[in-house]
Amino acid sequence: MLDKELNSPPAYERRAPDSDLANIIENIDWEDEKVVVFAGKYIVGKGLHALILAAPKVLDRTPNTRFLAIGFSDVREQFEALTEALATQQGALVVEIVEELEKGLEFQVGRAFIQDMMQKGIFQDYLRRAAEVDLPKRFIFTGPLDHFELAKIFAVSDLFVAPSIFPEAFGMVAVEALASGLYPIVTEAFGAAKIRAWSPFPTMYLPAKATTSSVSQSILFMILARSLSGARRS
Repeated sequence: MLDKELNSPPAYERRAPDSDLANIIENIDWEDEKVVVFAGKYIVGKGLHALILAAPKVLDRTPNTRFLAIGFSDVREQFEALTEALATQQGALVVEIVEELEKGLEFQVGRAFIQDMMQKGIFQDYLRRAAEVDLPKRFIFTGPLDHFELAKIFAVSDLFVAPSIFPEAFGMVAVEALASGLYPIVTEAFGAAKIRAWSPFPTMYLPAKATTSSVSQSILFMILARSLSGARRS
C-alpha cells in the first residue's frame, strides 16, 4: 500500500515551483521566524530525510523556526509522507518510510536515529512533539526555484543546511548562500566544504557521516548563538 501511494503519478509539475508558493512566502514572518533553507534535489544522498527527522528536535527548543526545502525529484512524495507520518504520530509508518528511503545504504542515519530513541524510550515523546509543532506547516516543500528567486530567499533567511551523506562535486549553491550573507552548515561530504581554506566567512562543518542528532544540534547552536549575539538579517 505504501509503495503504491508513494509511486502514484503526481498531480503537479515536478520541475515547477508549487502553485501556492506565493501564499507560503507571504505567510512566513520574516522578521521574527528563524528560516532554515535546504536547496537541492529531494534525494536521500542530500540528507533531506535527516533534516526532516532533526526538525522536531529543533522546533522543540526554537518553535519559531521555519524550514524551507527548495528543489525537486521523482520521490518528493516520500519525504512529504515522512513529515505527515511524524505529525500524526504514526511511528510504524515513520520507520517504514525511513527504511524504504535508506534501503541498500551503508550509512543509515535515519534508522540509527530512530533506533537510538527507541532504546532510550523517548521515541513516543519525539512523535508527540512532532505533532504538537504541526511539522508539515513548519517544514515546507516549495518545488524548484531559479537562481534569481533563490537569491531572494537566501537574502532574508538565517541558515543554509546541506546535510549531504554521499560525496558531492563542488556545490555552487553554498557559494550562493555565502554571497547572500547566509550562514551555511554543511557536511564534509558536501563539495563546497573545500571553500573553508579561502572563505572569509564562518562556516560550520559536520563530519561526512553526520548523524541526525548532530544536524539538529548544529542548527540549534547557530540559531541560539545568532539570537544571543543579536545577529539579524539585513
